[in-house]
Amino acid sequence: MDTLLDGSGTLLTSGLRADTRPAPDNDGNYGRLQAIDLKNRELAWQHREEIVPASASLATAGGLVFLGYLDSKLKAFDQSNGEILWETQLDAIPAAFPITYAVDGKQYVAVVAGQLNIHTGIWLGLQNQFSGFVPKTPGPAALWVFALD
Repeated sequence: MDTLLDGSGTLLTSGLRADTRPAPDNDGNYGRLQAIDLKNRELAWQHREEIVPASASLATAGGLVFLGYLDSKLKAFDQSNGEILWETQLDAIPAAFPITYAVDGKQYVAVVAGQLNIHTGIWLGLQNQFSGFVPKTPGPAALWVFALD
């Protein structure tokens, strides 16, 4: 045969399913950001929510952790306890790595939104399959820059 998949989503040679399903005891929160206490080798805190992250996380020397989500939000967390300190709605998914830099003593955080990658596409498909989430129509690719106070 030319293909390993038939229309039912099973692998023909083994009968295994080729799709993903949430665990039976899932609470509907698929997104997770965790901080690990490396000294004690244990979970320090975790933040869970329905929508999964779309970007890499960025920790700053000032105690902030930035993370972008499939619902086009960019959030800043307190690195000591996981509390959301700030969030904003972008006009597209921030799927790139956030960066931080300083100019004349002022610190900024920047992220590109609207340039999706294979990782984001996979998470969008799974999020839709599990919860019915459909992202809004994105704006054009853009660089978003925010000054930190």
